[in-house]
Amino acid sequence: KIELLWAVLCSGATIDQETKAISIVEVIEQLQVEAKTDHLPSTFFVPRPVKFVSMWYRDTANGKQSLFSKVIFRAPDGDVLKEVEAEMELQAEKYRHRHIISFDGIPLRQSGQYTYEVLMKQKSTDQYKKVGFVPLNVEITLNIEKV
Repeated sequence: KIELLWAVLCSGATIDQETKAISIVEVIEQLQVEAKTDHLPSTFFVPRPVKFVSMWYRDTANGKQSLFSKVIFRAPDGDVLKEVEAEMELQAEKYRHRHIISFDGIPLRQSGQYTYEVLMKQKSTDQYKKVGFVPLNVEITLNIEKV
């Protein structure tokens, strides 16, 4: 059995090659965006690089095992704004696996609660099932410059 232990959105994450300890920098739970306009396009892109870090656990570590994951970024209305799939290789004799996905920015539409949904499947032929999510609260302020 494989489970998602935790997931987090952050500005950076590094794994020390000697100790294998992970350092997570600036966890992002909310985002405040100031737009210098009086109206926004239906979708716009905030060029802020972020990392989505997840920790997976399996109850037996008998040999290598593949795991397929998908992260879906949804707008407050449920529309899919971004989707990333990855195949992870769980190493022999290891119970835990960390996975880091890098995004070059965040697509937004309006203020509200966005979600990063985490889905997984153990075989490429299986159907994905939702195993967790990370909320991101976004507040967009329109700042009209008066001349």
